[in-house]
Amino acid sequence: MKKIIEKIKKCETLSNIILFVTNIFFVTILNIRGVKISYLGRYNFFSEINIESKTLIRKHCYLRGKLNIGKFSVLSHGVWIVGNNNTNTQIGKYTLIGPEVLIYSYNHVTNHLSIMKNFLKGFETESIETKGDTIIGNDVWIGRRAIILAGVKIGDGSIIGAGAVVTKNVKPYSIVGGVPAKEIKKRFNDTLIKNLINLKWWNLPIETLNKNKKLFELDLKDKDKINFE
Repeated sequence: MKKIIEKIKKCETLSNIILFVTNIFFVTILNIRGVKISYLGRYNFFSEINIESKTLIRKHCYLRGKLNIGKFSVLSHGVWIVGNNNTNTQIGKYTLIGPEVLIYSYNHVTNHLSIMKNFLKGFETESIETKGDTIIGNDVWIGRRAIILAGVKIGDGSIIGAGAVVTKNVKPYSIVGGVPAKEIKKRFNDTLIKNLINLKWWNLPIETLNKNKKLFELDLKDKDKINFE
């Protein structure tokens, strides 16, 4: 029995070493591409993960499944993105995801006898279902410990309150919170929201954004329109 335990420990050690080396390789590639990773987190090396340059990923993040993250976005510490290979998780540009946020791209099946449908075959496999891609727009702010469930689409410019559980789509430039999350208010008036949706400033060159820094400091409460030079 002792010999068996020793062999298991050796296998675990070897697998951990392989995982550590592959993570270092993955992180190195991302650093070369301009992605800033402040700590060697946990990544599924065999997942289809695409992270654009100028993105910041802080410590203890876990990324799995088909995932795309736009430029200048930030994943704070402890963000878990739990995906699968059948659906995509899309995170836009200039999006800030707070600490310990959970984002899922699948659910457990509830109409089977057991969620562990394959246990009779000698191993445990979760029975899951998907509801389409999980999409988080551009210029979105997600507060600490919010949970984004599978198939949800969060519109550009929206804010998700801390601890919210988002089960339904969120309209652009709206603020939602609660369990389940509900709209609290709109960030701006309808005219300005329409202007911002059409403007899509996050697609403009960084040089243009730098020339218009003052626009990002304005109080837009009574504005109906903004223009970039």
